[in-house]
Amino acid sequence: MQHEFSGLRRRLLGGGLLTALTGLSACSSTPLGKTMNTFWAEQGNADLFTPEQVQKLPYATLAVKLGDRPRAMMVLMRAEGEDLHWVSADKSVLVTRHGRLVKTVGLAAGNLAGTRMLDSDPLSLPETWSRPCQWRRTVDLLPARLYGLLLVSDWQPEGTEQIRTFHGPREALRVRETTRTTDGRWSMTSRFWLDIQGAAVLASQQQLMPDTPVLGLEPLKPYRA
Repeated sequence: MQHEFSGLRRRLLGGGLLTALTGLSACSSTPLGKTMNTFWAEQGNADLFTPEQVQKLPYATLAVKLGDRPRAMMVLMRAEGEDLHWVSADKSVLVTRHGRLVKTVGLAAGNLAGTRMLDSDPLSLPETWSRPCQWRRTVDLLPARLYGLLLVSDWQPEGTEQIRTFHGPREALRVRETTRTTDGRWSMTSRFWLDIQGAAVLASQQQLMPDTPVLGLEPLKPYRA
């Protein structure tokens, strides 16, 4: 199994996911469209936009960071119930649910093909964010061909702290989530920064599978149903 995941890591770092996060082209001739074209020409660096410019965009946006690369912006393609589908230039997709990555599509290096919750995801219950808990889910991982893999996660609040977000400093509850297989063969850690009063995920660092880079996510313009 370790060999399979090492292969995944090599292919991720070889460019599959980086290519998927380079941004969308803008075809508009409006001033905003010209700003977008300049933006994508600069490798889709999400931090080249100002909060004011982001608020003027006609769609929800998500900043995604992999390793030392500049943060890339992804655009909301559609919402299906609680699942938000964020799309990149090459039609690769990240799907989030309550701020958690639950599926990826079209990534050459490998995909989280599916997630099924066996217990309530703590992210879906803001009133319980400050309480430790344990919960379970199953995932399908490709190309490792692991289907229905049972994961157990320990949700551990670590206190509040001041963080720097795209829109300025915010007070956030930091949560560490350690996830492991039931046989103990591997584990991984994700972190979330939560706005308890606003019931919103301000930022996260999520690992989808072992021996792969952590994905940093920050909503720039959150989706409003």
